[in-house]
Amino acid sequence: MLRFIMFFVTVCQAVCCHAIMTYTADNSAKSLNTSGDPRPVTLYITTIDGEEPTFEIVYPPEGGTGVGISNRTKVMGRMVMTTGTDTLYDSGEWAEGTSGMSIKVRGNTSAASANEQLPYKIKLVKKADLLMRGNKVYKHKDWLALK
Repeated sequence: MLRFIMFFVTVCQAVCCHAIMTYTADNSAKSLNTSGDPRPVTLYITTIDGEEPTFEIVYPPEGGTGVGISNRTKVMGRMVMTTGTDTLYDSGEWAEGTSGMSIKVRGNTSAASANEQLPYKIKLVKKADLLMRGNKVYKHKDWLALK
């Protein structure tokens, strides 16, 4: 299981606005938390067979600069976003075209030279507003995260 702890400003901004929408597995709004709870948001990503996305580092020819990545793998699974014991979002188990998500390592130099934090691209099967901004125009399938 990959675990991401999100402390980034936009999630904190949603918390500071004292409104967090809680979602069910079918992505319908369940309830609105107006407590302004400042707990960090955590993503739990469970992939099929516990597989993690992989990649290979590619070095430039002699005399060249920079590094990159190639042969990135994409793995399917489920993503659950929580704060404390509250579930904010649940993509559901992976079912092609119905529910779940896919995840892969993204970037070139940032991924190849990452010491501790790898950049990831998460693609949801169904659009969702993971930042809880409360308007359907903010729903997207593609999201980025650092581990």
